[in-house]
Amino acid sequence: MKNLAYLRHLPEDAPYVVEEYAEIEAAIDHEKTLLGNAFWGPIRSVFSNRQLSWRLFLGVSLFAWQNATGINAINYYS
Repeated sequence: MKNLAYLRHLPEDAPYVVEEYAEIEAAIDHEKTLLGNAFWGPIRSVFSNRQLSWRLFLGVSLFAWQNATGINAINYYS
Protein backbone atom coordinates (compact mmCIF):
# COMPACT_ATOMS: atom_id res chain seq x y z
CA MET A 1 0.00 0.00 0.00
CA LYS A 2 2.84 2.35 0.91
CA ASN A 3 4.65 1.78 -2.39
CA LEU A 4 1.48 2.12 -4.42
CA ALA A 5 0.69 5.43 -2.73
CA TYR A 6 4.23 6.60 -3.43
CA LEU A 7 3.97 5.69 -7.12
CA ARG A 8 0.62 7.48 -7.48
CA HIS A 9 1.74 10.53 -5.46
CA LEU A 10 -1.32 10.14 -3.26
CA PRO A 11 -1.84 9.45 0.43
CA GLU A 12 -2.32 5.83 1.49
CA ASP A 13 -5.95 6.40 2.44
CA ALA A 14 -6.91 7.96 -0.91
CA PRO A 15 -9.90 6.12 -2.45
CA TYR A 16 -8.05 5.53 -5.71
CA VAL A 17 -5.10 3.85 -3.94
CA VAL A 18 -7.35 1.75 -1.71
CA GLU A 19 -9.42 0.60 -4.71
CA GLU A 20 -6.37 -0.23 -6.81
CA TYR A 21 -4.82 -2.17 -3.94
CA ALA A 22 -8.05 -4.15 -3.51
CA GLU A 23 -8.09 -4.93 -7.25
CA ILE A 24 -4.50 -6.17 -7.10
CA GLU A 25 -5.30 -8.41 -4.14
CA ALA A 26 -8.41 -9.76 -5.91
CA ALA A 27 -6.39 -10.52 -9.05
CA ILE A 28 -3.79 -12.40 -7.02
CA ASP A 29 -6.46 -14.43 -5.25
CA HIS A 30 -8.15 -15.20 -8.58
CA GLU A 31 -4.89 -16.42 -10.11
CA LYS A 32 -4.21 -18.61 -7.09
CA THR A 33 -7.62 -20.26 -7.43
CA LEU A 34 -7.07 -20.91 -11.13
CA LEU A 35 -3.50 -22.20 -11.03
CA GLY A 36 -2.94 -23.27 -7.48
CA ASN A 37 -0.63 -21.89 -4.89
CA ALA A 38 2.26 -24.29 -5.44
CA PHE A 39 5.28 -23.93 -7.70
CA TRP A 40 4.06 -26.47 -10.24
CA GLY A 41 0.59 -24.94 -10.69
CA PRO A 42 1.52 -22.38 -13.37
CA ILE A 43 3.84 -24.83 -15.10
CA ARG A 44 1.11 -27.46 -15.20
CA SER A 45 -1.33 -24.94 -16.67
CA VAL A 46 1.11 -23.96 -19.44
CA PHE A 47 1.69 -27.53 -20.54
CA SER A 48 -1.99 -28.45 -20.36
CA ASN A 49 -2.87 -25.70 -22.84
CA ARG A 50 -1.66 -26.34 -26.40
CA GLN A 51 -1.61 -22.65 -27.33
CA LEU A 52 0.52 -21.70 -24.32
CA SER A 53 2.87 -24.61 -24.97
CA TRP A 54 3.35 -23.39 -28.54
CA ARG A 55 4.11 -19.86 -27.32
CA LEU A 56 6.64 -21.22 -24.86
CA PHE A 57 8.26 -23.31 -27.59
CA LEU A 58 8.52 -20.29 -29.89
CA GLY A 59 10.08 -18.12 -27.19
CA VAL A 60 12.62 -20.76 -26.19
CA SER A 61 13.54 -21.54 -29.79
CA LEU A 62 13.95 -17.86 -30.66
CA PHE A 63 16.25 -17.45 -27.68
CA ALA A 64 18.31 -20.47 -28.70
CA TRP A 65 18.59 -19.49 -32.36
CA GLN A 66 19.52 -15.88 -31.65
CA ASN A 67 22.51 -17.21 -29.72
CA ALA A 68 23.52 -19.37 -32.70
CA THR A 69 23.67 -16.39 -35.05
CA GLY A 70 25.33 -13.01 -34.96
CA ILE A 71 28.51 -12.39 -33.00
CA ASN A 72 28.42 -15.79 -31.27
CA ALA A 73 28.58 -17.55 -34.63
CA ILE A 74 31.57 -15.41 -35.63
CA ASN A 75 33.42 -15.98 -32.35
CA TYR A 76 32.93 -19.74 -32.13
CA TYR A 77 33.26 -20.70 -35.78
CA SER A 78 36.17 -18.46 -36.78
